Amino acid sequence: MDHQSYVLPEDAPSEIAELLERWKRVCKQHPPTQVDLSFDELVVEYPGLFLVDPTPELDGSLDPIFVRAGPECKKRIRKDMEGLPYSRSINPRVLAQVNRIYPHIIATGEPHYWEITNALYGAPPQQYHRLLLPLYDAGGSASHLLGLCIWIDDQLE
Repeated sequence: MDHQSYVLPEDAPSEIAELLERWKRVCKQHPPTQVDLSFDELVVEYPGLFLVDPTPELDGSLDPIFVRAGPECKKRIRKDMEGLPYSRSINPRVLAQVNRIYPHIIATGEPHYWEITNALYGAPPQQYHRLLLPLYDAGGSASHLLGLCIWIDDQLE
């Protein structure tokens, strides 16, 4: 896949466009890793950042785990989701969408952007923009997804 050809919609938030461009710059050299796009460094600029382990279960089902979550994610979801599987943090209908989208990202290495309304457990439905970027291990396999959420009500302030 030609990572450089992935284009966001024109109305995507600037923070999402900036993070995608950082990822693309690394892609020109090698598959991006967690060292290249360090959560600890990026979360200062992007408080809606999160890191997911999408490793399938032994039966092939997918219940990704939130490895890290930025302060804006924790505030919006109203709980610390680090270490929680998606099945304990998002609506089951959304988990079904995840099971369709995440394997595609891992298989193709293609970023994924959407604007969505989602109901997370314990929080009211929220509208946000979300970008997911694959990150790779030392062997060149996609091992994690780096995500960034920008909530639409933040853009209206």
